[in-house]
Amino acid sequence: MFKTFALAIIFAVFSALNAHADSAFGIEYGGKLPSGAVETDSAAMFDVSNPPSPHSLFEGYQVGYTEETGVCYIMAYSETFRNDKYGTKAKSAYDKLVATLDRKYGPTGDSWEMLREDALWNEADEFAMSLLKGDREHARWFTPSADSQNEFDYVQIIINALSSSDTFIQLSYQNGSLKDKCIAAASATDDSSL
Repeated sequence: MFKTFALAIIFAVFSALNAHADSAFGIEYGGKLPSGAVETDSAAMFDVSNPPSPHSLFEGYQVGYTEETGVCYIMAYSETFRNDKYGTKAKSAYDKLVATLDRKYGPTGDSWEMLREDALWNEADEFAMSLLKGDREHARWFTPSADSQNEFDYVQIIINALSSSDTFIQLSYQNGSLKDKCIAAASATDDSSL
C-alpha cells in the first residue's frame, strides 16, 4: 500500500513538473522570459542571446513575451550561408532539420517548396534570388497539437535570402490562440501609454 502511495506521489510531482514541458531551445512556451533577454524595437519581442538549449546551426533567437501570456512565440535564425546562390548549403541544413522535425512532430503539415509558374528568377543558380524576389518559397509547416494553449500548434521552417547569393534558415514555434492573446496584451500596453 505504501509503495502504491509513494509511486502516486512521484507520478504527480513528475506530471506537475512537465505541465508546461513544451519548449524549443529550452525556452518554455507559456513560461518566463529567458534570462538576459533584451527587448527589441517590436512590441513584446525580445532577443535571447543564450537560450538554455542552443542548437549549433542557429545563431540568433527571439521570443514574444508579455506578463499576461508568458512566452508566446519562439523563433531562431541560422548562420548566413554565404555564396549560396544555388541554395545548396541552406537546402542541406534544411533537409536535416525537416527530418528531425518530422520525427518529433509528425509529417502532418504542409510543404511549400515551389517556384511560381511566372517566375522571372527561375534558373538553378538563381535559387537565392528567387527567394529574395518572391518567385520561390521553400518552407514546411508542422501541426503537432492544438489541445492546449501551452502547446505548439504550428512549427514552421523556412529558407530565406539576404541577397542574390546569401541564404539563411528561420525556425519558429507558436500557438495561434496564445499568440493572439500576446498581441492583444502588447497592443493594450501600447494603447495605455497614449
